[in-house]
Amino acid sequence: MAYVFVLVTIIFQIMFSQQNVNHVFLFNDATRDTFTVGLMRMIFYLFPTFTVSVTFGEISMVASTHMDPAIVSWVKGLKYTWTDFFTPDEGSVVGGIHW
Repeated sequence: MAYVFVLVTIIFQIMFSQQNVNHVFLFNDATRDTFTVGLMRMIFYLFPTFTVSVTFGEISMVASTHMDPAIVSWVKGLKYTWTDFFTPDEGSVVGGIHW
């Protein structure tokens, strides 16, 4: 049973470190306030690796060169500071999904 927990944790870590996945499925404006997504997020927040993955994804999305889905181009990274932890993240994907 412990092996299953570790395996699920590793899969969560890989999946949720991609910020585009988080924005499209968990934090977008259309589904953010629905019961099912809210319940899934509450369950995910019980896993410490989910919080670490989301934080790592946010930092790497700003600090590293990354693909910007809104303009479909590579964007050079910026310096990430402590104030960036408290700045709301807003944007959209090509399909019109906003977060």
